[in-house]
Amino acid sequence: IENLKKIGVKTVFIGVENLLVWGQKKFARNYVESYTPNSLLQEIDELEKNGIGVHPSFVLGFPGETKESLQKNIAFIQEIASKKAVKAIVANPLYPLPGSKFFEWCLNNNGVQIKYRAATGKNLHKTDVIDYVLLSKLFIMEFSAVTYEEVCTAIKKINGPPLGNWYKDAIC
Repeated sequence: IENLKKIGVKTVFIGVENLLVWGQKKFARNYVESYTPNSLLQEIDELEKNGIGVHPSFVLGFPGETKESLQKNIAFIQEIASKKAVKAIVANPLYPLPGSKFFEWCLNNNGVQIKYRAATGKNLHKTDVIDYVLLSKLFIMEFSAVTYEEVCTAIKKINGPPLGNWYKDAIC
């Protein structure tokens, strides 16, 4: 934090992702055991004390997401949003982008393949024009216990700093 302050940083971007990534080995982002959601909250407080704003980003609809975990994530987002240092929040459904492990999951899942082709007429293995909203819906439907619509509804309930999303075509 001191180094950030020395070079004049005013706001930092923090990819929080989802509470499901903490302590679960199936995700590529494995935090050290000592780094917990509480550690993140303390980090945000320290940044605030040093005059540095925070722009956190969240992804909902991870594999294994349930209604309960979705609500825990929204509660955590609300807790973070209440911090003075938080200037804006980005929250999106999970988008399985090409090159990601989750896109590979889509390529290797017959259910996703069949439904994608039925909706678009395109083979996901052979096209470079991808309907990301559709693919997100199919991914969440196949790999979590919530729907894309439930994720969007949860995102719309977030109160606090300005809420943004990464994809202009997203319907959330």
